[in-house]
This record gives sequence, C-alpha cells and structure tokens, in this order.
Amino acid sequence: MTGSTLNFLARVLNQFLRMKFSSDNDTVIVNRIVESDGQSPLTNQNRIVFTLLTTEFEELRSFNSFRQTKTDQKRLTVDAYSNINLNILISSNFVDYGEALKFLDATVQFFQMNAMFSSKNSPNFPNELSRLSLEPEKLTYSEINEVWNSIGTSLKPAMIYKVKIIRQEQDNQADISVPDIEM
Repeated sequence: MTGSTLNFLARVLNQFLRMKFSSDNDTVIVNRIVESDGQSPLTNQNRIVFTLLTTEFEELRSFNSFRQTKTDQKRLTVDAYSNINLNILISSNFVDYGEALKFLDATVQFFQMNAMFSSKNSPNFPNELSRLSLEPEKLTYSEINEVWNSIGTSLKPAMIYKVKIIRQEQDNQADISVPDIEM
C-alpha cells in the first residue's frame, strides 16, 4: 500500500511537470536521499525525489465497532476503520539551484491544486485505496534541521507532506475468534 501510494503520487506529479515544462523526460522518482555509504544516488540527480520518512497508524472505530455474527456466536466482526499516514519528503535534487526552486514551486503548486485523490478524479488510482489526501507539514527550523541531520546530508529545497491513506471499506473488516471462557 505504501509503495503503490508513493508511486501513484510520483506518476501524477510527473505527468503534470511534463506538461508544465513541455518535457519528454521523467523528473519524479521514489527513492532514498542517501545510500548506506553516505553518497547521494546518481538516479536522484536533476530529479524530484519522494522519500518516505515515517508512517503513522491512525485507528478510527465506529460506535458499534464490535458486532456478533449470526452464524457463529463465537465470532465477532470488527469494523476497524483505519488510516495510514505517511510523512514524505519531496526534495528537489537539481545541480542548478534555480532549477531546483522552479521544480519545487511547480510541485507545491500541483499539490495545492490537487490535495485529494480518488478513483473518481484520478485514472489509474490504486484499487486497494479509497482516497488519498495531502497536507503540508509545518515544521520549525530546528525540526527541519533534525530531519536533514538524521538523513545524513545537507539541506536541499524540499517540502514535507502528510499523506493520509484511506483504504477500501472491505479491507477494514476483520473477523476475530472469541475464546471460550468457563466460569
């Protein structure tokens, strides 16, 4: 689910950037910022790079979240509506600083115009998802500094977004066996 989400967002942003800048080149990739040896991957050069920073599980349960099924009194159906939130770093890794800013500006513009995605407004939307929403994270200067220090590289033009993944409803139900309890 995480990979399909990031790849979908990279694809739609890439289409937008190709049209905006009349380019035939793919500019957006999903990749790490730094290799294990501390070097920046060559594939990141002159690209917008999506990097997963963290995932968060957000559990939402309806008022009647546990129901007994009619066929077996020892089974419960759980409606555990859950969101998975991804914190992603979108960095502009261009040799020319002006190009880096130009592509970052276009990326921010795209996600301001398209903060919500679903199968209704996006062809090739991942089947296992119901919808995605994006919102920019508001970090202090020291928090931004911590992010780049933990990655192990110098500051680049970038934005951090929270991506809320809403899964299809059928994926949010689970059956739980209830053990016999003797008194």
